[in-house]
Amino acid sequence: MNALKLFTVILLCLMLTSKAEAKWWIFGQANEEVSISYLYVNDIPYEESGPKLTVYRDMLAGGEVVLRGKARISKGKIGGASVSLDNRETWKEAQSSTDGAFEYRFRPETGKTYVMYVEVVDTAGKSNDIESTRKELTISEGSFQNQVREALNAMIAAYRAEDPAAFMRYVSEDFAADPAILDRAIRRDFALFDNIDLRYTLNNVASGSGGLFASISFNRQITSSRDGKTYRDKGTTEFVFRLTDQGPKVFSMKFPLIFGLSDSEEIATGTVNAISNEPTIVISSSGNIEIIPFNEAVNGITADATIESGFNIVIASTIGGGQFQQPPQGFDFVTGQVSDVSGSVAFIITGGDEVQQAAYGFLQNGASINDLGSVSLSSVSQAPESGYDSNSTQGYNFVPGHTYAFLLSNGKYALMNVKSVIMSYPPTGITGYPTTTMRIDYKYQPNGSRNF
Repeated sequence: MNALKLFTVILLCLMLTSKAEAKWWIFGQANEEVSISYLYVNDIPYEESGPKLTVYRDMLAGGEVVLRGKARISKGKIGGASVSLDNRETWKEAQSSTDGAFEYRFRPETGKTYVMYVEVVDTAGKSNDIESTRKELTISEGSFQNQVREALNAMIAAYRAEDPAAFMRYVSEDFAADPAILDRAIRRDFALFDNIDLRYTLNNVASGSGGLFASISFNRQITSSRDGKTYRDKGTTEFVFRLTDQGPKVFSMKFPLIFGLSDSEEIATGTVNAISNEPTIVISSSGNIEIIPFNEAVNGITADATIESGFNIVIASTIGGGQFQQPPQGFDFVTGQVSDVSGSVAFIITGGDEVQQAAYGFLQNGASINDLGSVSLSSVSQAPESGYDSNSTQGYNFVPGHTYAFLLSNGKYALMNVKSVIMSYPPTGITGYPTTTMRIDYKYQPNGSRNF
């Protein structure tokens, strides 16, 4: 491979399983000579946040809005990038590099709406489809924590009222477990439960990686519509919200669930470990309500076919000459966590391939890989039985839009879709390290089967 490999270090942090199609040409058709591969506003994906986006003042690190993007040019080189904040009345130059990466920062006024456009031109003067980059960005004095609280309040009110349509208005179209599954599950809940009483305390909300991460403590009481008995439990659980033009919407939920108990194996994307073995409400395969110790509930889920899933963002950097700023890291499908080479990672990333705009890395710890090609994660219902490559000394490209099957060292299977890979250099005249960012969606099957 003749591609330049930028040796890098990975940081993978929990974040979006959306439908995993690559969106390389969302801001321009593939046959255009100048197009934009990706855009982010303060790590929020530009194309996934709708035509209007409200960003809350307490989400802005250093009080700045940061727009980052990457242009693709079929011929020649990038000439420059500009951003308009006033509906194309004026333009301001963004910092850009020769590989097409660009960045623009500004300090916004609270309460103001900016009509944004982005223009990238090549050295021949040709530009991207500017109209497709239009976004109305509003800076709110309000708190993102309050927005999450309001969304949770509305969801709980709809759940207690057994109103599925009102409930689903606060669920992302890209909900990790599929919105249709959650819709079906809450309707089953409503058929099984009477007198739903659900109360919560918002423990913490943090923003990062384009998502809002919320931890809550809850107290719940329900009555069985079958036997008339009352069941009570309490616990702690977590949600991930995504900002949209209609406010925060739920992207994923962890076990113990407070919504959709009737299909927890399909809905829960991970487990919040309980401090104590408190009893928790579960629904049996026959539809009966049971209350069992938390550890038994978790083990029961694991013993079945619960598929752990989620999304991550990879950010990598190097000091050059094959020297790393810190040990190379990779992703551990079993724990859903980032780890360095001393952990149980399936692969590590050590660089990037400029030709394919792919991440570049190596297998680890006896893992094997099978490139399934340009298919979405949701379209793969079973990992292949054969066709895996286990050469740990050979470098592999992780190509945007491709889904990969892994046979792990524990004999179990995982799937990973690469949503995007971003390679960027510091703007001209600025000293810094080259960076590579990879967004992935993944699934892990803990029961040993190949079924997803």
